[in-house]
Formats: sequence, structure tokens, C-alpha cells
Amino acid sequence: MTIQPSKTKRVIDPPSIFGRGGPPMMRGMGKTEKAKDARESLLRLWGYLSQEKRAISITISTVLTTTLLSLAMPYLQTIGFDRYLKNRDLKGLGFVCLVMLAIAIFSSLFSWLQSYVTAGASQRVISKIRTDLFKKLQSLPLHFFDKNSQGDLMSRLTNDIENVNSVLSESVASLVSGAITLVGVAIAMLILNWKLAIVSMAVLVGTSVWLNRWVVKRTRDAFRSQQASLGALNGLIEETLTAQRLVKACHREELAIQRVEDAATKLRKAAMKAQTLTSVIGPMMNFMGNLSMASIAGYGGFLALHHEATVGTLSGFILYMWMFRRPLNEIATLYNSIQSAIAGAERVFQTIDETPEVDTGALGADKPMAGEVIFEGVDFSY
Repeated sequence: MTIQPSKTKRVIDPPSIFGRGGPPMMRGMGKTEKAKDARESLLRLWGYLSQEKRAISITISTVLTTTLLSLAMPYLQTIGFDRYLKNRDLKGLGFVCLVMLAIAIFSSLFSWLQSYVTAGASQRVISKIRTDLFKKLQSLPLHFFDKNSQGDLMSRLTNDIENVNSVLSESVASLVSGAITLVGVAIAMLILNWKLAIVSMAVLVGTSVWLNRWVVKRTRDAFRSQQASLGALNGLIEETLTAQRLVKACHREELAIQRVEDAATKLRKAAMKAQTLTSVIGPMMNFMGNLSMASIAGYGGFLALHHEATVGTLSGFILYMWMFRRPLNEIATLYNSIQSAIAGAERVFQTIDETPEVDTGALGADKPMAGEVIFEGVDFSY
């Protein structure tokens, strides 16, 4: 048989650092996929977490115990002020202080156990996600790697999964603890003085809901753009360095530098937008907390003048309000990490959901072949 030139239509690629239609490894660089729904990604993460049933049970038990012990502290302080300090009963006051010290010690021990169990569970979950992603990459067809740069895929295996890891190991237990604390503190405050509880919680919860509804949508899109820009920059750097000999041979150093600068600038702008939006949350949460404290002081003083509240009740309310603010402030502090992790999880699951290559069976290499290779007009000289 005679080798004939291919009649396949040539596809012209966009300009690269080598000009139009550069080397294959540089094609498709910086490609950004559309992110999936954040709720779906959270449900997928929960699917992985739900496999750690024992760790989840221990975590919930320790969080519940720690929260209940913490809720007892302001109540004991109220008793110490109204029952013992008011009557100058130093023995009773000393007993209350010893009980509060014991609660603090046990709370610390349970907090350590919670952190230990959570860390182990999160590492197992992350290991499973990383393994699933790598396995999926092994089953994808070659055209997938033509459309996606190596650096961007590396970014999904490293940066995106690490963002998810930081949230699972540090934030999940805090969020569970915060939810239980909010419910427990609300009940304790209502029991202590329902009028003061309604006024103080209405101010804090109302402003918190308004702030979250205003910020969530804007920051989620910003963090998606940040993660996509980071993956594009990693892909550009990795593939430029891999093809450095070709860059030198084609004298494309200046163009390569310019493209990296452009990608870095795009990442910087996306990151600044995301960080600027989330930086509003912390100061606003502090303002709302101070506003709720002012409402306790004002309305609580009014109730005290009308003999509907005591000094011990007001001191206990202030402690409960600080406990009520803590989970809200933690969410504000972790907001950047949570949004970045959601964006990273979307990119990871997007790759896992890619259609794998179908094995069509034998390629016919064992079938007998007929024909010959003819060299015509070939010579050699030295």
C-alpha cells in the first residue's frame, strides 16, 4: 500500500504564544467551564460525608455536650449574682465558681475530641474525593485533555480539593455547633426573660438575614470566577514551562510573559472583588452585635426599673447574647473559605461528571494484515 497524504480539513486554533495554531499542548488553555448549582455541590459533598456515620455521631454528641455545658455558664452566673452575691453567701458563690471551672475543663476536653474526630473524617473524605477524581481522569478520552490544560486539571486536584478540605476540617463542626448554640441560647433567653429575648434576637437575626441575602449571591459568583481564573493561570504557567524549549526556539518569551501577566491580572481582579465583598460581613456583624447589646442595655434597664428584670438576669443576658453572636461571627469569618470551597467543589464534580471513554473491545490487531509499504523516489547520501 502507498502512504497517501491526509485529506482531513485542518482546524485553525486561536493565536497562542507560537502564533496561530501553536503546539497541541498549548491549545484550549484558559478554557472556563460553566459552574454547576451550589446546592447540588453541597448535596454531593454530603453524600461523601454521610459515609462517615460513626464520626458524625461522635461529632454531634460532643458538639451537643459542649454546647449544653456552655449554655449552663450564664445561668450559673445569674444564680451566683441573684442568690449568693446579693445575700453575701461566699460559700455558695465559691461552689458556683467551682462548678463553672469544672464545666470549662470538660468543655475543653470534649472540644479536643470533636476536633480529633472531625480531622480524621475530613481527611478520609478528601482522600476519597481526590481518588475518585484521579480515577475519572484515567477514564476520560484524549479530546478532553485537548480541551483542558494540564495546569487547570492539576489545580482541581490540588487547590480546589484543598479548599474543600479546609472547610470540612475546620468549618463543618463549627457550623453544627453554631446551629445547636443558636437554638439552645434562644430557648435559654426565652426562659430567662421572654420580653428581653424577643427584642434582642429580633434586632440581631433580622439584620443578619438581610445582610446574608444581600451578600451571598454576589460573593458566590465572585469566588467561582476566582477559582476559574486560578485554574487558567496554573494551566498557562505549567504548559508554558513544559514547552519552554519551543518558547525559546520561536522567540516567544515576551508574548509568554504578557499572557501570564494578563492571566495574573484577571485573577487579581477576581480575587479582589471576592475579598472586598466578603470583607463587608465582619464589620457589619460587629455593628449588629453592638446594636443588640445596646438594645439589651436600654430595654433591660427599663425592665429593671419596673422590677421585671434583675442585675443577674441582665448579666446572664449579656453572656447569652455573646454566645448568640459567636456562631454568626464564625460564619462571617469562614464565609470566604466556604464560598471558595463551594466553587472548588463545583469544578471537581464537573470533572467527575464528564462522560468516560467507552471501551469498544479489540482493535483488530490480531487480524491478519495484507499489503506492502512502497518507498518511491527515496535516496540517501552522506
